[in-house]
Amino acid sequence: GELHRALLHVLRLAIERQADPEQLPDSWLLPHRSTEARCPRCGTSIEKIETAGRAGYRCPKCQV
Repeated sequence: GELHRALLHVLRLAIERQADPEQLPDSWLLPHRSTEARCPRCGTSIEKIETAGRAGYRCPKCQV
């Protein structure tokens, strides 16, 4: 369905651009991985989280 098509689109684009944040769309969260950054969708401050020793970034409003 629609979700499957969207996932394939995101994966293909990320692979094409070698997951380089500078080459990815500004609307994606990946180019904004910093606690000083704001979510490109809603403007909320990006939150850093750590899981199993790995850092991750998320929008606490959009990515509940």
